[in-house]
Amino acid sequence: MLANTNMPNLFREQLHFEAFTKELFGSPVVDYARPEPPDFIFERFDKIVGVEHTQIFLDGSSDIKLVAIENIGNDIARRVQLKGADLHYKFQATLLLNLPRAIGPSERENLANEIYRCIVNEINGRNLSGMELFEIRPDNEFIRCIRLFATNETIATRATVARAGWVKRTIDQEVVAAVESKKSKVNEYLTKCSEIWLLVVADGHDPSSWFDAQPPVLKVKFESPFHRVYYLDFFDRRLTEIVVDNG
Repeated sequence: MLANTNMPNLFREQLHFEAFTKELFGSPVVDYARPEPPDFIFERFDKIVGVEHTQIFLDGSSDIKLVAIENIGNDIARRVQLKGADLHYKFQATLLLNLPRAIGPSERENLANEIYRCIVNEINGRNLSGMELFEIRPDNEFIRCIRLFATNETIATRATVARAGWVKRTIDQEVVAAVESKKSKVNEYLTKCSEIWLLVVADGHDPSSWFDAQPPVLKVKFESPFHRVYYLDFFDRRLTEIVVDNG
């Protein structure tokens, strides 16, 4: 990746936390600290409450997780978009990619160059009037199709990856795994707060986090050292408190 992704991730966590507290209390908590760990601390009901944030994702059917495939596709699209910024004609391209394995930075750059070359070859020398649609199918194992809107009008050049995926309707395995991955740190969290909650989030922005768990969202019972465990469907703004046995 060309950019540091830590800050966008932290900003996403903040959006999740504020949506969570809005659903829980009726208005978002804006006066909070980020000691890390835990991710958030705020005062409520005369208690210092800590919230540890974690996200759940679907596993891809290939040898790398779907979220990693999405990140690779987004990086390739961003590279194409940067290359097209100074092109005389503006375009909006949707990329249908076939990414069955991890692709390193040099391969991503080569792939972005190939996509950009296909776009330039398609629209160079044309007398475009208004918005015109093209569909390009290169002879490349990683590129299924480039759907291209090109124009001589003033629009922002943009490249994105087509989204497709499946929705999982149960989250038992993911929630239990989230608790297991965090429970060893509970005593550390409690040095900074009097109660510690776990917030499990399905973001829903990309296919790797498409869940639609209907009540009751959890079909199994399990033990948890957290005082409370919440599940947030961020896309639909649905919040559920998961009843667990915390001893």
